[in-house]
Amino acid sequence: MRARGSNLRLMGEAYHRLEMVEEARLTLDRAVAQQRAVTEAAPNNPAYMRNYAIALWYRAVVHRSNERNEAARASIEESVAVARRMRERDPNDAGAIRMVAIATEVYAQVLADLDRFSESYAVGQEVIAAHRELARRAGDTAGARRSLAAALMTHGGNSYNGAAYARACAAWEEGLAIYEDLNRSGAMSERDRTVTLTQSRDFVRRACAPPRAGLGSRI
Repeated sequence: MRARGSNLRLMGEAYHRLEMVEEARLTLDRAVAQQRAVTEAAPNNPAYMRNYAIALWYRAVVHRSNERNEAARASIEESVAVARRMRERDPNDAGAIRMVAIATEVYAQVLADLDRFSESYAVGQEVIAAHRELARRAGDTAGARRSLAAALMTHGGNSYNGAAYARACAAWEEGLAIYEDLNRSGAMSERDRTVTLTQSRDFVRRACAPPRAGLGSRI
């Protein structure tokens, strides 16, 4: 049942990439139902909980990409709840912390889509805290720091869209500082140097000089 649930999620991803919208929706609903049944049969099994959280997370991502915002909210809230239970079950499980980071990042984006910005900011802080903890546990490796920087840039975007410009710039400036340090040490890919770093510099340059409102539209 667990394998079937995973295969259904992958099939749903294939349908989504092929822009077969209804087929993707129905298949991902089946994937979630399958993983929920597996988890209910063994509610304390962390591997089953993780598969369930991932199925819910991916369904939310697909709903969001198709502007089904309320459906995305319902799915990602359930994913976040499962991820938080994983972390509560074993606070030292880095995989559980990573699942919290992945799920809450999408949750923050969905809340921003729904103009629930104060909630989005609060959830965004949980995302950043999880990435900081993962970086600490990894000994501040380049990969962990890059993930933290990416989360900071996303949090900054959510904050900017809610007109919290100072909050946005604080996140963007910290994220850019990490990217710049990685670039100096030669730890960035070519795409990161030409796309990610350039975009981050542009956000800070255009939006973060006083009065910190310079991009002119939602991002």
